[in-house]
Amino acid sequence: MAMKAVYKKLWEMAKPYYLKGRPMDIAHIEWMMKDALLVCKKEGIDESLLLPLVILHDVGYSAVPTGNPYNLDLRRAHMEAGAKIARLILENISYPKEKTDRIAHYVSVHDNWAFGETKIYLEDIVLGTLSDFDFVWMATKEGFSALMKIHGKSPAEMIEYLEKNDKLTTRPFRTETAKGLFENYLGERKKEYKPVTQIPPDIIKEVGFDFDWKEEKVWALDVPVEEMDIIELVWHIEIPFWHTSNGHYDLTPIQVLAEPEKYSEEYNRTMKADLSHPLDIMLNKGRWLLLDGLHRLVKARVLKQKTVKVRKIPREMIERIVP
Repeated sequence: MAMKAVYKKLWEMAKPYYLKGRPMDIAHIEWMMKDALLVCKKEGIDESLLLPLVILHDVGYSAVPTGNPYNLDLRRAHMEAGAKIARLILENISYPKEKTDRIAHYVSVHDNWAFGETKIYLEDIVLGTLSDFDFVWMATKEGFSALMKIHGKSPAEMIEYLEKNDKLTTRPFRTETAKGLFENYLGERKKEYKPVTQIPPDIIKEVGFDFDWKEEKVWALDVPVEEMDIIELVWHIEIPFWHTSNGHYDLTPIQVLAEPEKYSEEYNRTMKADLSHPLDIMLNKGRWLLLDGLHRLVKARVLKQKTVKVRKIPREMIERIVP
């Protein structure tokens, strides 16, 4: 399906911003433009609003500090910056003022679901469809792989994350076409990673939490940072918290450190970990257990650090981090 010259021009002007933003965003937007045209055609959505919104919605990441994309302050800042950049680009090509105003507004609120707002996606099909696409992207081949790394999940865990995501109930798909795309992409991922056992080994059941949590909710908590002796946490490196390509809780950090070439993906991710970010831990069964930050802990061990930065998440906050 051919893309009109005006959208090609918008992409040409937006792409330099994306090159300064998150590494995955070029592929993210290029995929989204293709499927957005399909949904506009099948569902009668105004492409003169949706296509520019698709192209411009994440340009704001070029103007904010590099960091965790699920950090709420960063998320809000990228929407504010993105709305200004989107307006600048649209005005530069003399896009109709009324549509420029609407698109800039959409950019300024497109991730407001992260702040508990859902009504706007149900009332506006353009905004709701963009939100659908942001979610569907995670089930595509490139999006699935990228998000597995960001979330530190195995294929089985990533599939479960998508199937049980609260978006499906709080912001249900606005069109049958978008829903069908999601189901098709997810079906492809299930075939690609089959078989993957989802039953955790006894050691994980023994030492792990008895609840599920969402990392982005943990990151959003306001908890002070303090120093901790690394000895209290090094026991983690002997537990198979990591996964081989088609496995599930079948790889320990010690194995990775012993054979870095064999397990190069986990090793490289470990050595690239940013130790400026604290580890998130919670007291569990008599000892401190990581909620987030195993790669950072392992890197600190490799560097022979005696202490690490941590945030001690109180168990009273469990209800704030569950899915």
